[in-house]
Amino acid sequence: MCHLIKRLTLIGQVNLVEEYDILQTVGEGWFAKVLLAEHRRTRAEVVLKAVSKDTTSRREFFREFHYSYYLSPHPAVSKTYDCAFESERYFFFAQEFAPFGDLTSNVGDRGLGEVYTKRVAAQIASALDFMHSKELVHRDLKVRETPAID
Repeated sequence: MCHLIKRLTLIGQVNLVEEYDILQTVGEGWFAKVLLAEHRRTRAEVVLKAVSKDTTSRREFFREFHYSYYLSPHPAVSKTYDCAFESERYFFFAQEFAPFGDLTSNVGDRGLGEVYTKRVAAQIASALDFMHSKELVHRDLKVRETPAID
């Protein structure tokens, strides 16, 4: 199966400060920052993934954006919105805000307990099965809590 990367060469140029209120930096790695932001016009809270142009090509950015968007219909995968733009130093795309954070930040000294551990394991397995059904392998797994399905 061939996955087509969006063939975009131009994306909107946005003045980040004019369009968004940056509330906090949620995470930071070698290639990207994750920012909690509020869109000024709609007041919607989103997470902006800011990928440095110094370390990432336009093609690599679109590959990540495309795969994130392609996989986001699954209920245990963070939603990626069809919203990509750039500033002078970064490429950006928007994702849903997960207010409870990732699994690591929710595991206390005593663990999750059997019921929650089973629920989380089922969500991870389901998301990975979905990715594998698309002939993809995930190399940087992070987990966010989703509401229970009863």
